[in-house]
Amino acid sequence: FGLQDIILYFSTAYNMVKNTATWLKRLYGLQIVEIPIVFPIQDSAVKAFVDPLERTLDELKHKNQTLNRLKVVVLDHIVSTPAIKLPVKRLVQSIRQYTLKDTSENATVPPFILVDGAHAWGQVPTQEITELLSINSETHAPSPSSNTTNNYHSWVDAYVTNGHKWNFSPKGSAILWIHPSRISPLFPEPTVVSSENFIVHHSDDHEDPLFERYVYTSTKDYTAMLSIPKAIEFRNQILGGTDKIYKYVRTLAVQAKRHLRTVWNSTGTPGLTPDHDGDDNMEEFMINVILPISRDDPHKVNIGTALHHWLYQHYNMYVVIVEEPSSGYIYTRLSAQVYLELDDFVRLGQAVIDFLSQISIHQKGDYGSHGGHGGGGGILELKQ
Repeated sequence: FGLQDIILYFSTAYNMVKNTATWLKRLYGLQIVEIPIVFPIQDSAVKAFVDPLERTLDELKHKNQTLNRLKVVVLDHIVSTPAIKLPVKRLVQSIRQYTLKDTSENATVPPFILVDGAHAWGQVPTQEITELLSINSETHAPSPSSNTTNNYHSWVDAYVTNGHKWNFSPKGSAILWIHPSRISPLFPEPTVVSSENFIVHHSDDHEDPLFERYVYTSTKDYTAMLSIPKAIEFRNQILGGTDKIYKYVRTLAVQAKRHLRTVWNSTGTPGLTPDHDGDDNMEEFMINVILPISRDDPHKVNIGTALHHWLYQHYNMYVVIVEEPSSGYIYTRLSAQVYLELDDFVRLGQAVIDFLSQISIHQKGDYGSHGGHGGGGGILELKQ
C-alpha cells in the first residue's frame, strides 16, 4: 500500500471489514471510500448496488484522472444485516471494465477484488460460488481489455468463506482461495510463521504451494478443519445432498416470509427487498421481515430490545432484531434451516403479536421495568 491508496466497500460491509480498513488507514495512510446503500430496495439488486458502484467509480476517475489509486475492493456475497445477496458477478464485471483499461494505460495492477463469503458456503448454490473462481474460462470470465498485461481471467482475486454458519462444520473451519496470479513469495502471509511454514524456503527453483504456508502451527487445534469431510458426508448421506437441502430450506424461507408478512400486516409495506425469486432473488436461506413496530415510534428500539429478550426468556427463541438506519424500519433477520418447519415460524409470528398486544409505554424517565434493557425515553411494561 502507498499513501492515499483506496479501499472501497459498500456501507453494508461487515464491521470487521470496516475496522480492518480503519486500521490500514492509520497504518498506511489509505483512503476509505464507502458506498452508501439505501433501504428499502424497490428495484433489483443490480440497480441497488451496481448503479451506485459505477457512480462512485466515475467520481473517483473524475477526481483523480485515473483509478490507479484503487487497490482493494471488498464485496459481500451475502450481507450479514440485512441478509441481502449481492450480484457479485455483475459488480465485478463493472469494476473490471472500469479499471482494466485504465490500469493498462497507466502500467499499474488492477484492484484486488476480495469477496467476503462468510454466509455463502452451504447457503449459496455451489455453482454460483465456483463460477466466481473460474480461471481462464471464456464462458465465465468478465470481458477484460485485450490490452491487459495482467492476464486477469477470473471473476475475483480472493474468496473467503467459513463452514460453521451453513455447512454444519465447527467454528474454525474455513476456506481461503486466491487467484494464482496474485500469489507471491510474500503474499498472502500467514498470521503465524511457524517452524514448518515453507514460505521461508522459497527460492527460484522452489515455489511453495499456498497451503504449505498454513500447514502447521504447533498451538493450533485442527479438529475443526478435520471435521469438514464428515460435515460434507453428513450433508450428502443423511440430508440427501446440496440440491435437496437447498430446495427444502429455500422453499421454507419463502413460505415463512410470506406467512409473517401476512400475520404482521406488513404486506402493504414495502419490504427491505423486493420479493423476487429465481435469478433475481436477493435472499437465500436468511430472510428480512419488517416487524409490526411503527418506524415513527420514538420507543421503537426499546420495544425491539424488549421483544428480543422476551422471546428468548418465554419461548427459547433467539431472534436478531435490527433497526435499518436509512429507512428507520425495525426488522428481524430470520434463518430457515433443515431442522425447522413452517410451524416454527407460525409460533414466532403469534408470539410477536402476543408480546406487542401486552405492552404499554409510560413516559417515566429511564427505560427499564419488565421489558428488557438499554435505551431511554420511557418505561416499557407488560399489561397485567
